[in-house]
Amino acid sequence: MRISTSLLNNCAKNYGRHGKSKPSLDELGLETDMQLQYRDQAQFELQSFVDAYKTLFREIYLDSGLWNEKQIIEGYAANAHKIYDNITKTIDTHLSESRVTGRKRVKGNRYTILLNVGSRLVIVYYSEDKKQNIRWVESISIDRKPIIF
Repeated sequence: MRISTSLLNNCAKNYGRHGKSKPSLDELGLETDMQLQYRDQAQFELQSFVDAYKTLFREIYLDSGLWNEKQIIEGYAANAHKIYDNITKTIDTHLSESRVTGRKRVKGNRYTILLNVGSRLVIVYYSEDKKQNIRWVESISIDRKPIIF
């Protein structure tokens, strides 16, 4: 006995996804992106890294006797702002999506994710409040690449 494929296709359409009792939020057309908020500690950690970066290079090149030391210091200060922007953009891109790939559960509703920003490894600890659709960035750790002279 041969069954028409169009009949099978109609049955498949009526059943929806096999093995899933609820449609996904995407299938229902609902907003799934989470709002991203930074805790004070995370903002402080990121700003501290950028400030330390600027201070280090200012101390290295200040009174160095180089004719262009002012431009060098200004260049590192501008680079510090770029680093800050790149880190926040990368965090925002990865954590504002409805699903975060590569995350690891730490405890309860707390997670960690490792992000590569340029040549730096950024470790982000965050939590989720699914009722309010908010993802909180709790802490940011940035590895400091060694400075070789």
